[in-house]
Amino acid sequence: MPQLDKLSFLNQLIWFFSFFFIFYFLMIKTFLPTIGRSLKLRHRLLNLSIGLKSSKNNTFETTVIAGSKIVNIINNLLQTILVDKTFTKTVENSLQLQETFKEAQKLYVDESFKLKLKNKFLTK
Repeated sequence: MPQLDKLSFLNQLIWFFSFFFIFYFLMIKTFLPTIGRSLKLRHRLLNLSIGLKSSKNNTFETTVIAGSKIVNIINNLLQTILVDKTFTKTVENSLQLQETFKEAQKLYVDESFKLKLKNKFLTK
């Protein structure tokens, strides 16, 4: 049998142990630490989700309180904007400037297109 050949048996043992130790060190140094980190992360997330489920009633109350605070802040901002006339005037001016800029841009594109057409027909 060629597996038990005395001439190549030592060579096979050397290659087996070299690949085994390379695989062993790869497992210890790279794969096992990443698996351990992912297991720890899963454990922490599981504990966190269990903690959140137990305090679900508290989170609903805090959510309602936070929502009411946000609504109050938005109401205060809207009141200050409506009372302050300078803000509304600046918004109106900026909208008018945007409209005139769009018109000028459209005019520029149209005129440049016309010039290109004229140059094409003149060169032919």
